[in-house]
Amino acid sequence: MFCAVDDSVYDMIELRDAKTGEEIPLYDDYAVITEKLAALLDVKAGDRISLEGASSDVEVYAVAENHIDHYVYITSNTYETLFTVPSVNTALVRMSDTPDKAARRSDIQKVINCDGVLAAMYMTDGLSGFHDLLGSLDLIVGVIILFTGLLSLVILLNLANINITERRHELATIKVLGFFDHEVGSYVYRENIITDVIGIVIGLFVGVFFERFVLVTAEVDSMMFVRDLPLPCFVLAALTMAVFIVIVNVIIFFKLKRIDMTSSMKAVE
Repeated sequence: MFCAVDDSVYDMIELRDAKTGEEIPLYDDYAVITEKLAALLDVKAGDRISLEGASSDVEVYAVAENHIDHYVYITSNTYETLFTVPSVNTALVRMSDTPDKAARRSDIQKVINCDGVLAAMYMTDGLSGFHDLLGSLDLIVGVIILFTGLLSLVILLNLANINITERRHELATIKVLGFFDHEVGSYVYRENIITDVIGIVIGLFVGVFFERFVLVTAEVDSMMFVRDLPLPCFVLAALTMAVFIVIVNVIIFFKLKRIDMTSSMKAVE
C-alpha cells in the first residue's frame, strides 16, 4: 500500500526504526518501507525499489517497524514526482475515546452508507482480531511447552535411573562404608546438577536459533512476529528446567534409599 503523507502522519502513525526504535523522518525523493516488506524484497536502507506505475525508482531511506500488512511511505511531493497529483482516498480519524462494540458497529454502518465510501474500520477491531489470533497461538505454544517439559522430565528421570542402575555396586559400597542416605544422594546430585546446568546453557543458546526458525516458518507474508527474546524468557526457561531437576532428584533419592546393600555387594559387575 502506498501512503503519500505529510508531517501530519505522525499524529496517527509512529514511524520507528526497526532496530533502534528511533523516530524516522520523511524526506522528499525517499521512501520508508515496513520491516516485513523489506525482508520479502531483500532490501535495506540505501537500496532502490520500483513502485508499480511510478516513473522511476525511489531510494529507501529507512525500514520502519510494522507487524501487519505492508506499507510504503512517501511524501506528497515525492508522489507527485513519481505518479501524478495525489488524490485523497483514505481518511484517518483520531477519536478522544473508543466507543463500545455496538456503538462502533453503528458508526461504521453510518460511514459506509455515505456516498463514495467503500469500507470503514476501527483500528480497535483490527487489533482485537490480531489479539485473538495470538491468543490461539498462545494456547498451541502452551501445549507444546507442556509436553516438551514432560518429555524433558522423562528423559532426565531415565538418565538418572540408568546412572543409578549402572553404579549400584559403587553406591552400595558407599552406603556400606557408613555414608547416610542424604550423603549418597548428594554424591549423585552433584553429577546431575553439573550435567544439567551444562545442558541448560547449551539449550538456551541453541534455542534462540530454533525459536527464530519456528517463527519465520509460521509467519505468513502479510504478518511479522516479534523475534526478539526478552531476558525473562531465558530466566523462565532455566527456572523451569531447574524445577524438573529438583523433581528428578527427589524421585531418585527414594530409589537410592531402596538400594539393597547386601545383594548389590554380591552382584557380579
